[in-house]
Amino acid sequence: MIVTQAFVKAVCSCSFGFRFFSGEIAKKTSRNFLQAGLDGVDARSYLSGSFFISLMFSLSILIFFLLLGTPLAEPFAASLLLFGLALAGFLKFPTALAWRKSLEAESELPLLLREFAIYLEIGLPFEKCMQKIAG
Repeated sequence: MIVTQAFVKAVCSCSFGFRFFSGEIAKKTSRNFLQAGLDGVDARSYLSGSFFISLMFSLSILIFFLLLGTPLAEPFAASLLLFGLALAGFLKFPTALAWRKSLEAESELPLLLREFAIYLEIGLPFEKCMQKIAG
């Protein structure tokens, strides 16, 4: 989780204060970060940083191919394709984190329900059972 937080912080720092994305996609990204357990991540900074990183990656590929002396069409197409793939990867990253966190929670759920049932069977009040499982 520490590596993930460092990665997200590094991407956010690449936004340079610009905010390119609309409120709807920023809300969805922010919700995914919250579900993944990453509180305090500015979704618009993350999205803008991912845009800049993807743009710099695709431009470096374009320049590399142009220095090799290839015709303009192939490097341009390759850089556009890589830009789209990189940006899509950055945009799906928060969703993948939230999905992974939900899988972890679902895998622990049967154990918690079993423990909850045992507490109820031995006669503990409902509130006490909830406190024992939560803490």
